[in-house]
Amino acid sequence: MPDLRTKRTHRAIVTAFRQLLTTTPFDKVTINDIAESALINRSTFYVHFLDKYDLLQHIFEDVLIQEQIDTSHIDQHRPTPV
Repeated sequence: MPDLRTKRTHRAIVTAFRQLLTTTPFDKVTINDIAESALINRSTFYVHFLDKYDLLQHIFEDVLIQEQIDTSHIDQHRPTPV
């Protein structure tokens, strides 16, 4: 299990990237931009992610997992067809 510093850094990278995407097109965002916004070194970024595409995939996977969690309770209460 990752330690608290690792989790914080990971979250800072994700948050910084998501904020950058609100003002900058994906193809214009650099690792340097992400690292600077997250207040980390570029090398620290690469400890967590391979590149910005890997980071984007991670975010998509998190969103999909969250969607499954948010909707899983619906199926539990669905009446069975007669």
